[in-house]
Amino acid sequence: MSDCYRCRLVDKCITELESEVSALKESVRWIPCSERLPEPGVNVLVWDWIFKKTVLAYVGKITKTDWWGTGHMLSCPPKEWMPLPLPPVEQEKADEPM
Repeated sequence: MSDCYRCRLVDKCITELESEVSALKESVRWIPCSERLPEPGVNVLVWDWIFKKTVLAYVGKITKTDWWGTGHMLSCPPKEWMPLPLPPVEQEKADEPM
């Protein structure tokens, strides 16, 4: 294998990894509501500025401006939101402890 080929291969791997890191950072960042809102009815995480805690919430389907927490309307509209993480991947039976 020539040094030039190795360099191109390493550069390609670095570029692919940088792209994956960028996508991961995007998927776990707080998104300003001024930038965009989540789809109506889809659960997301929001920061409750009054109670200082993370809350599971969604944007109402009718007005698209009302935010709802767990069974109640939020006390104030959030400034940012974050998508929920993906659910865990089911492990194969061989991986389970006995």
